[in-house]
Amino acid sequence: MSVVNIVPVEIPQSPIIETAVRVIVLSVDLGISASIDAQILNSEGVVVEVKHLKLEQPDYSQWGTDDDFVVNWTLQQLGLSKQ
Repeated sequence: MSVVNIVPVEIPQSPIIETAVRVIVLSVDLGISASIDAQILNSEGVVVEVKHLKLEQPDYSQWGTDDDFVVNWTLQQLGLSKQ
């Protein structure tokens, strides 16, 4: 779907700094829910973590045709902010 730069997040007791998130809609159960993967990337673009999320009602109904909603919802679920 898209890669979004985030406010860098340092991982405690690790040299890893998360700098971006790739949001991928894996599947959609039309009108009900969507399964989403959030690939968290370091500054070199390497995936350092993957989170599996499920977008369900009532949030799903807000999606409509604006994919930015899914990106913003994903960041909110992960406690991250766009840079």
